[in-house]
Amino acid sequence: MGDGVPWGELIKVGVDAVKLLDCNAVLNTPQAIGAVPAGHSTFDGFTGWDASPRLSAPIRMYASGDGWNLGGHEVGSCDFTMGITYRAGGRLDGKGRFIKDADAYVNVVNIPLGHSYTINAHWSDPTLLDTGVAQIYCNFEVRHERLTLDWGTRHFQIVIQGDSASWFAEV
Repeated sequence: MGDGVPWGELIKVGVDAVKLLDCNAVLNTPQAIGAVPAGHSTFDGFTGWDASPRLSAPIRMYASGDGWNLGGHEVGSCDFTMGITYRAGGRLDGKGRFIKDADAYVNVVNIPLGHSYTINAHWSDPTLLDTGVAQIYCNFEVRHERLTLDWGTRHFQIVIQGDSASWFAEV
């Protein structure tokens, strides 16, 4: 790919880590993360971005009286969704597919009395796939307490790509 642009190396621009939920208080601090070729610190000169932000593959979490659940839920159980909004598709000099304005978020539907959650999000360093598509992922750390007892911490990862693909996994 050449033309004076170091296509093999991408840099992350924006805030590296944020707290999204702190003892049930939704913070959703904007991160405005992006992945651009090394040597660039802004998106000046990039074209072809999505007209509106995309939603990544979301993670819907439920937790009931007996612990965690990624499937169905009981009435009155803990219920929230984690995900990423982002803009994809940007090109530089007609090449690559990059990412900008990526924000991790949490939407809370219900957290019953006695339960407490803290969710931290941390962005990885971006990579450039052989196809010229940028990829970056966000690690979500979800800590659950109930009546001052530690019910454990779970870790999830959502991957987003400059070609608009996204998926998640528990790690």
